[in-house]
Amino acid sequence: MADLLGSMDRGISHQVQDGIRKTSRDLLRHLLRFATGSVLGLTVGLVVQEILGQPSGVTLAFTFAFMTCLLLTWRLTRSWAVSTLLVFDLIMILTGLVLRLYIMAAPNA
Repeated sequence: MADLLGSMDRGISHQVQDGIRKTSRDLLRHLLRFATGSVLGLTVGLVVQEILGQPSGVTLAFTFAFMTCLLLTWRLTRSWAVSTLLVFDLIMILTGLVLRLYIMAAPNA
């Protein structure tokens, strides 16, 4: 009987550890998805605000563009793993650096 209870305790502890591990992984994935969507939304929101020529500050166009990009990114990345999200973030950072280099190289064009 004691052996049966001991094996049940080990089974429960392994289940708890697996549950904590899965929850931690999912929380990291959700935070990374939110951060990715927020950065993309902020960038697109600022571009939209600049194109429309609106004054600085939070406007309706900025808020709409930000939320649209955030929710679209959240929806598109729902099945991605953490590694896929990190690769996507790296590609977005490199694309941003190339665009910045293009802007800095041709300031009066």
